[in-house]
Amino acid sequence: MEHLLSEPRLGGIEIGILPPTAGGPNEFRFQSAKAQTCRVVALFLLLFLLSWLFQYWGHSWNGENNAESDAPAHYVSGLMVHDYVRLGFPVPPVKFAEVFYAHYPKVGIGHWPPVFYVLQAAWMSLFGDSLHSDLALMAFLTALMAMTLYVVARREFGSEAAAIFCAVLMLSIPIVQWCEDSILADTPVALFSFWAALCWARYLDSGRIRWAAGFSSLALLAILTKGNGYAVALAPPIAILLTRRFDLLKNIRLWLAGAPIALSLFWVFFTWRLLGPTMQFQPGVAFFMKALVAYTVYLATAAGVHVFLFALIGAATLIPELRARTIGGFWLSMLALPIAEILFHSITPAAIEPRYVVVMIPCILLFMWRGVIRTAAWLSFVPLPPSRRIPVLAALIAILFACCIFALPAKQPTGFAQAAAFLNNHRKFARPAILVSSEGDGEGPFIARMAELDHMRLDRVVLRASHVLADSDWNGRNYKLLMHSSAEIADYLSQVPIGAVVIDRTSRKLPNLHQPLLEQAIASHPEQWTLAGIFPAHATERQGIAVYWRTHDAIPQHPILLKAAGTFQRAITIDLSRPPW
Repeated sequence: MEHLLSEPRLGGIEIGILPPTAGGPNEFRFQSAKAQTCRVVALFLLLFLLSWLFQYWGHSWNGENNAESDAPAHYVSGLMVHDYVRLGFPVPPVKFAEVFYAHYPKVGIGHWPPVFYVLQAAWMSLFGDSLHSDLALMAFLTALMAMTLYVVARREFGSEAAAIFCAVLMLSIPIVQWCEDSILADTPVALFSFWAALCWARYLDSGRIRWAAGFSSLALLAILTKGNGYAVALAPPIAILLTRRFDLLKNIRLWLAGAPIALSLFWVFFTWRLLGPTMQFQPGVAFFMKALVAYTVYLATAAGVHVFLFALIGAATLIPELRARTIGGFWLSMLALPIAEILFHSITPAAIEPRYVVVMIPCILLFMWRGVIRTAAWLSFVPLPPSRRIPVLAALIAILFACCIFALPAKQPTGFAQAAAFLNNHRKFARPAILVSSEGDGEGPFIARMAELDHMRLDRVVLRASHVLADSDWNGRNYKLLMHSSAEIADYLSQVPIGAVVIDRTSRKLPNLHQPLLEQAIASHPEQWTLAGIFPAHATERQGIAVYWRTHDAIPQHPILLKAAGTFQRAITIDLSRPPW
């Protein structure tokens, strides 16, 4: 005998009624909960598999990690935290960070808060410290966000099919794929922000302070993952303003529950000297209007204009509830979060980038389905029963998305992984230090790959030509040469213990002045430098990654001075003849 068990806002769940002799109501409830748990776990594993497949098909598993310039710094920073724990905290953390940076100068802690790197370190301790392992973490976090969307969509709409549709659609959106295809902090920020908004929704509905404390704690995790996590802190005041529930501001316990967010200000205070110079724009009305238009366009096109239009319809259905002040906490929070994100990024002049809309994608998809339901109700003139109109609209959305929006991330220039593997297999030529130069974003991917292959860690030193031959700020502004001729660079190479030079010619999107001088210095001294390989194998010498190494063993052993002003606000000296500490 079967029937439908109705749970609050979950819809019907088909179960089998046990005979009275089989164990009674407690065992029945246990088996029902166990079946639901197994279903949720199975669906999560399928979403994780789909997320991983998108990574694999999207070329992120080629070992380059070069789709975004921040990605190598995130990987190296996570690797550093992992090694610090693995080695048993050998020295104070700042000293260890300086030594690690001296060997692999792509450490970003300080510019970015530590939570993402702690997550990476924990994951690496369980599943290995390779780049592929870190990419699996990104797939896991993305699948976790899709799973959260599934749970709340199933609860709100009472439909398994609607929940699965929203979750799979989220994973398929190009900007979501792009964020998970590289080691980027935007995905965990989106996950923590979404969870925080859900906690705030529960507080609005229940009035229990524990949910407000949950919101502030998850908001703190988002903030300490990346600075734009502060955007979610604007969601509560926006929700209060939309509903005119100003009485909440008189609740002292609510203010006390927000204490975790206040703690994050200490991090901002101690790191502002690093963060301040990274702002790419000047604050003001001009930036606000430019960013507001840009993020509106990004949001409208992320999943397709048709999805955005349905989301607008869904959001418009809340207007009567807002006027009557009868809106539920869930939909109020889902409305407040995108407004908070756009407002924050339009005020903060850090950057204007499409990836910042990832936080808003779950909200847009939830409003989209709400709009689909309302549109299906309006289409009473269509000769279809109401139960069939929604699947038809969903099919049309899926077809338009597949034809016009869905696309795997483009393949990036390759060769960094091959060049790093080549030098790793010929260690005697690469010792004691390697100089890497790029007219694009090639220094970071090469450094990250060398760090990954250095299983002993701190076994070799990679120098960035953009730091030792030239100087600029974190964003590459205020560029200036430190050496103004090929003769000066040749003299520098004769005094510094560099065994190999790697020159990246795969991209000319960020041309500089020091790389042509470096190439002239190498070419003018064939008795000292010989071409060892071009990567990838099919590339020509003028279009690939060239690896040169010294032709003699007389490598100088003088200490190396690094100007790490952008990361540590001081210079670092590397003496390769002495232990790191």
